[in-house]
Amino acid sequence: MYTTRPLSTFRGSHGERRSEEPFSGSLFLDDQSEFNILSSSCCWAKNVKEPLKNLPFPQDRIITIKYSPRGEKNIKRANKATVFFVPVLNQPSSASFNRYHVIIAKGRNKGKVYVCSKEGIGACCSCRGEGDVKPRPFDHRDVHQQMEIVCEKEGLFTAKSVAHDGQPPWLLGSKYWKAYASKPKNCHLSEALGLRQPLRSCLPDLNFPIHARDCPKVTIGKWYCPFVFVKEAGGLDVQMKRALYYEMTLEQFWKEIYTCENNSGEERTVEVNALVESKAVFVDGKEVGQDNKRRRDGFIWFAPFESKPKGVGLSLAIRERMIWEQKKGGWIGDDEDEEVERIVREFGGENNMWRRFACYILVERYVLKRVDGSLALTFDFRHLIKFRTKWE
Repeated sequence: MYTTRPLSTFRGSHGERRSEEPFSGSLFLDDQSEFNILSSSCCWAKNVKEPLKNLPFPQDRIITIKYSPRGEKNIKRANKATVFFVPVLNQPSSASFNRYHVIIAKGRNKGKVYVCSKEGIGACCSCRGEGDVKPRPFDHRDVHQQMEIVCEKEGLFTAKSVAHDGQPPWLLGSKYWKAYASKPKNCHLSEALGLRQPLRSCLPDLNFPIHARDCPKVTIGKWYCPFVFVKEAGGLDVQMKRALYYEMTLEQFWKEIYTCENNSGEERTVEVNALVESKAVFVDGKEVGQDNKRRRDGFIWFAPFESKPKGVGLSLAIRERMIWEQKKGGWIGDDEDEEVERIVREFGGENNMWRRFACYILVERYVLKRVDGSLALTFDFRHLIKFRTKWE
């Protein structure tokens, strides 16, 4: 999952420590461009392509790369591509945030990823891309889908394969191409700082009545997920029109697992006996199951229990990051299988004057939304050892 940072806070900084959190990355937002001011006031400026001079590339921009061989005055169609640069997760310090998945933004391969070929395969016929490997669906585990961009001098770039036996596609590996940034219509990113640990440690208050149908929720974290980490019905073209990024928030709230009333006025203790799932996933407001038969290509699918499911596919990188974060926060459960636990506890009141009793467990919920605000998926982790009780 990705946090966001303004480019102005990174360029010029040195010796910065990388996050030790697994499956994490940074999206850089362009806050330095002179076209930011123009595009907000001039309709003609919305289609302006601004030349990029340095790295890292901004993630709230579509980037057109152009390469013109020496002695060739006209830039032909084969020498241009429109792409997104999605930073590789868990980049080492030596990479300086310049390792990317290069996602195709236009054309018949829209939404797929450029792939490095293995040395010796297609090398003899690599002129103008004839020997390039065909673009593939995104898989964060495939090192041949990762490239390191090098800025030879201001405004001139080339790509190297991260895989030791790799060779980048002809256009990206050419020396040297130029990059031009433009602002897409469906890409509105804001500040996302990741987990707010002090707020997470406080836990929500129980300042609501027992009969309340919805317990108050507290947002304790925010990230973004590029669209390639999520799969939905309709294919990549439909998905990209809806949202280039998904917003991920983490909420805390109390979930009622047991309630009773003291009708006789004589009870001093309450025995809680309840079955509770340690985790649950919802799509379109309906609880869904983990479809292990569709687990492939680095994704896991969550689909309705009824036949012919559509569901949502989530990159294993996102799922593993969520589980890591939950275990760090005290969640106990099975990583793979659905798990139901019977909770049996006895609570004693100070006297027999109470009328209602309720027992709650802590839930941390990841909410995945498209940037247009529509809900894609929610993933509940129920902390079965974190109890609170309320007497009225």
